[in-house]
Amino acid sequence: MPRETITLALSSLWPFEASAQFFGILIEPTDAEARRQLTLAEYHRQLRHDAETDPEGARIWQYWPPEYLLFDPTLAEKLHKRAMDILDRERMIAAERARVRLCDWLEKDAGGKGLALWENGEKLRPFNSEDFDLWLLRQQRILASRPDDPDKVTVKTIEQRAWKHTKPVLHLAVAFLSRMRGKSSVERQAAWAALFNDAREAEALLDLAEALRHCLLAIAQRGRLQLLEEQTVRVVAG
Repeated sequence: MPRETITLALSSLWPFEASAQFFGILIEPTDAEARRQLTLAEYHRQLRHDAETDPEGARIWQYWPPEYLLFDPTLAEKLHKRAMDILDRERMIAAERARVRLCDWLEKDAGGKGLALWENGEKLRPFNSEDFDLWLLRQQRILASRPDDPDKVTVKTIEQRAWKHTKPVLHLAVAFLSRMRGKSSVERQAAWAALFNDAREAEALLDLAEALRHCLLAIAQRGRLQLLEEQTVRVVAG
């Protein structure tokens, strides 16, 4: 059984509510109170933005629940910034790691040779998971504005900083990455909000995430990945 099963009531939520709830789960999968606080912060940020930029948003501001409106705006910005840091430095790094491994395993299972490492359009060598992890960790350090210190760029570091904390929602992160790959951090914020404007698209995202959860667990059963079902958080459309 999964650690937790969460239902997103897409048919009864406003798009910004569904988007915020998904974001809260992705960033705070194991701490329900932290998830609730982040979700409320995202509600507040969106409603405040609408009230400041759209006359209709300003008109209906007063009709939203008080817990949305009275949330501390300074805290909302602080929680949002922290969440975006986690998204960029942990969730997307772990998702890229898992996505590439999935592709390599599926290619080999189909009788192929697996992936190859390329740089600047030039093939370097056959895919090696450790080399790829080191490349990912360097990208993580770039995002964090840290120097590329070889003594600190180790596979163990990526295991501790990104992989470990993303495991419960690794499937959600990979599904999210598949829709947002190639977009900047700012572009992703707009793109995932747009994604939840269409309940069918949002449901398709959750279906993809659930399929990936089963795929990752199947691979783990074959000893290629350390992941238990009771570590995962399942998210379904309701």
